[in-house]
Amino acid sequence: MNTYWSFRKKSMERNHSFQHHPKAFHVLGPRHISSPGWRELISSSWKDESYKRIVMACFVQAVYLLELDRQENRSTETALAPQWLTPFKYKLVEVLVDERDGSIFAAVLEWDQIAALADFIPIRPTGAPKVVLAIRGTLLRNPTIRRDIEDDLRYIAWESLKGSFSFDRVLTGIKSIINVQGSKNVSITGHSFGAGFALEVYKALAVDGTYIEAHLFNPPSVSLTMSLRILGGKAGFVWKKFKLMLPSNSQNLGKSADEAAAEATESRISSELKQMLPMPHFYVNTSDYICYYYN
Repeated sequence: MNTYWSFRKKSMERNHSFQHHPKAFHVLGPRHISSPGWRELISSSWKDESYKRIVMACFVQAVYLLELDRQENRSTETALAPQWLTPFKYKLVEVLVDERDGSIFAAVLEWDQIAALADFIPIRPTGAPKVVLAIRGTLLRNPTIRRDIEDDLRYIAWESLKGSFSFDRVLTGIKSIINVQGSKNVSITGHSFGAGFALEVYKALAVDGTYIEAHLFNPPSVSLTMSLRILGGKAGFVWKKFKLMLPSNSQNLGKSADEAAAEATESRISSELKQMLPMPHFYVNTSDYICYYYN
């Protein structure tokens, strides 16, 4: 009997600690944001850029907590990470583990149709991605701090992660997902170093002509100039090819009229190209030393 009550007491203490953990969703999570319901059939919350930003931030937080849950040996019942997914009807389908220390650095999340049906949502809301790849940033605690700092310094020094095991695995994985789901149904997000990682993946895909939606929270500012240069060069290349296809009306127009028409056409098509090529969404805290150069 004493053994039973001792076990019961420990279980109650564990549940109490779980419910009041400072990183629990109801403690640290966003306020005034509701779980999707049947109204999503009429007007999707995912059309609201603010809502989308908040959900993506929650997904990144879930990846941080996946690693903390692992380090602190939390059970399925007391794990904190799922709390940051289930309110939005997403589920964990795969974790990406660093072979050097066994730590979880990224996760593949997928729209949970079964959970959605339970709340009378028969289809995925407009704007909600089918699959999200979320990447965490640096964890300044053992046993991940050494590996995270090594990658941070590498990225700052070379502004690239190409050739690393983590980068190659993520890029290969997301290409496989895109082949199945289509680029329009896939999003990538990350925070801090994870945002820089996500940006590298976005650029690698863009060079091959594949564009996905990207949400980057406090990305290291060292990557900004090179990123815009690469993306600008890609858009310029597309424009030059398109310009060669335009008909010439120089025989029927005067020199000044021809130039004016060409400039108007170039401006219009350049604007259309920008709308066709989805640019990454940057969310920057100007007080963060990692990205203060964005000021």
